[in-house]
Amino acid sequence: LKGNIRANVYIFKLIGENAPSNAAVLETDGDVGAYNRSNRSLHHMVENFGLLLMATYMCGKVFPVAALIVVLIFCIGRIMHQIGYTKGYGSHGVGFLLSNVVASPLMEGLCFVIFLQSALKAYE
Repeated sequence: LKGNIRANVYIFKLIGENAPSNAAVLETDGDVGAYNRSNRSLHHMVENFGLLLMATYMCGKVFPVAALIVVLIFCIGRIMHQIGYTKGYGSHGVGFLLSNVVASPLMEGLCFVIFLQSALKAYE
């Protein structure tokens, strides 16, 4: 296979009588390729979004301002990821960095601080 295989999360084969043996993959060029990559970006967000939603609910009750700032960083990163991915593979790196390397671990860190505070109060 040639081209951007990372955007092709599925590889299909044609079946049936007289079906060619070629692989069917996502189009990665032109407007259709941009559309396919932007949808891949959305799928990537859905794959990683559940933990952030739950952490936002929990941390938002204890650290509302910090949780809001982290969610805003995540949202900006996801927008940058999707716009960047429409331009081609690699252009989404900064958005990935903001949403998955900065915002998500920050939210998890806030949850860990809540856990530590609760654990310390339990032993007082």
